[in-house]
Amino acid sequence: MSNGNIWMIKKVLSSLGTGLFLAAVFCVAHASVFPQAAANGEGHFKVGERLTYSVDFEKFSNVAYAELYTISKGKIGDLDAVELRGRVKTLDFISAAFYLVDESRTVFVSPDGTPLYITRVQNIGGLPRETIQNNMAAPTGNFDLLSMIYRIRHSGGSGSFSIFENEKVFPVTFQLTGNEKHKTDAGEFETTLHTVQSEYFTEVGIKELRINLSTDEAKVPVAIRFKTAKGEFRAKVASIQNVEPEAEPVPTPSPISTPRPLPTPSPTPRAYVDNQPLLPEISFVLGETLEYSISAAGQPVGTFVLQATERKQFQGLDSLLLTGTVTDATGGIFAKGDGIQAQVNPDTLAPRKLDINLTGPLANLNQTVIFIEKTNLVMFKGTGQVEVPVGTHSILSLVYAIR
Repeated sequence: MSNGNIWMIKKVLSSLGTGLFLAAVFCVAHASVFPQAAANGEGHFKVGERLTYSVDFEKFSNVAYAELYTISKGKIGDLDAVELRGRVKTLDFISAAFYLVDESRTVFVSPDGTPLYITRVQNIGGLPRETIQNNMAAPTGNFDLLSMIYRIRHSGGSGSFSIFENEKVFPVTFQLTGNEKHKTDAGEFETTLHTVQSEYFTEVGIKELRINLSTDEAKVPVAIRFKTAKGEFRAKVASIQNVEPEAEPVPTPSPISTPRPLPTPSPTPRAYVDNQPLLPEISFVLGETLEYSISAAGQPVGTFVLQATERKQFQGLDSLLLTGTVTDATGGIFAKGDGIQAQVNPDTLAPRKLDINLTGPLANLNQTVIFIEKTNLVMFKGTGQVEVPVGTHSILSLVYAIR
């Protein structure tokens, strides 16, 4: 992929911004429709339901993924509530070039679907940034993007309501406009086509927002499409899961007496665990070992092994160690024990460090290279920095990234 293509994708997503991207995916990734009679009780929230989506842009595949999850029913304070969660994250070369979108929302909604308590976490540019909206003392009739998804689901196929985003209230309307057939990784579906309109989408640069819902009882949102000034995004359902809860959980924060202060979530930090499995989007597994024979002039001269060796903390960061080692040599330019090691981001395979250790005639190539994440700077031998094209890989991280 050329640097020009990477630059073009970066400009597109940068111009959209996190708010637009979340609006486009959160607002449509779960927009299935249930009978109007279900809209007045919490029975329509199916605990354990999890939908995941892959997102394509123009000719580029899997630029992001989205997930929607109905986690639990219980109480928040003394109010009945359902816990919903949604996440959007960019993937592959886009994340390797720049850490653009990684946002999650947890929303406790009342039985009628309006938000009671919203936690939004953005993992962009270093430390996570958390914002909280508390509606428990003063209930609102406005939805946020995540609760809006369920509002559309619980409506009768068309309707209108309001959302509160970017410190403003926006009306939203949606309607049935046709029928289509779609095939995705989750199966083949007969669908109804719906259009969604709002000044919010216009304000953030979205137009022609279309949702395809399966015609079966589940009304799964199968495909989502929308256009921007730079091109078209397409999201398709990748998996449909219904996870049975072990017990009826009680959402946090715990009940508090009146007058009720703002809840202050205090999550317990999780201890780091070595060698966690890689994301399912990665095309290889931790521990994978590939052996290659080396030949010269048709004669074998040695063997070379590539391995996804381990996933551990490196300089305080979750990192994947990739190695390439000469395990046998009978002469020539390589010697037994020659090798390359690369520390990379385990989610995006973006390089962090490269160590080259060779002997013989190739010894002059030995060096340590540090890749400064979220920038286009690389440090050689700890002495100086050079500017490189966005998305530049080390030789070893590139071998795995192109897979």
